[in-house]
Amino acid sequence: MMTNSLDLGDEEFDPIDLQVEIESAFGLRLSDEEASSVRTMGDLHTLLMNHIGPAEGETCLTTMAFLRLRRALAPIAPNIRLRPSTPLSEIPAKSPRALFNSIHLENGLRLPALGMGTLTGISGILFMSLFALVPILALLKVSWLAIGGVIFGVIALMWPLQRLDPLRFPSGCETLGDLSRAIAAHNAGALAREGARLDSETVWQSLVQIVAQYALTPKPDIGRQTTILRAASA
Repeated sequence: MMTNSLDLGDEEFDPIDLQVEIESAFGLRLSDEEASSVRTMGDLHTLLMNHIGPAEGETCLTTMAFLRLRRALAPIAPNIRLRPSTPLSEIPAKSPRALFNSIHLENGLRLPALGMGTLTGISGILFMSLFALVPILALLKVSWLAIGGVIFGVIALMWPLQRLDPLRFPSGCETLGDLSRAIAAHNAGALAREGARLDSETVWQSLVQIVAQYALTPKPDIGRQTTILRAASA
């Protein structure tokens, strides 16, 4: 069993997912040797800075992300003065899913993952129920053809539930400013190529923003000495 100081979760957590997310956000590729050498958040930050090099851009990363976001939202909210303090709930969209789809279609920005909604939760409960229902039906000597029909029916019901789920805004994203910071982190490399500044502090804040979506540890508690993965003591 693995534990970790970032509280990255259960046994199903795959560090490769985090590595891929970081590589995509900063537009770079980490070798297996580099990735295996990382022990702390400070190690990871230093490794990223070695790849990124000296800051060359002039524009604040979050400011550029907000300007791109505001431009994407202008057709959706023409009568709203969009400011960093504007609550996402005031944007006239059918759902968080619909709003994020519109933003992505407008300018192709990578967005943070939306939170699971009620319908997706019900879908998960239905799927888990199969693990109890199938053995019961087998003990009752129900034909395997009928059991197969039940499995197919549950899966067929799960799909529209997941597609119809409006989902929820990411944790910590309540305003356009919050969303801008998350977007800046997930598009740091692309925005830097457009003139945004990637200095050491900006890279650190972006890195914490990305890692926080996987970690249960609060963002204020994540520091340079925070261990990413730590083998549990025997």
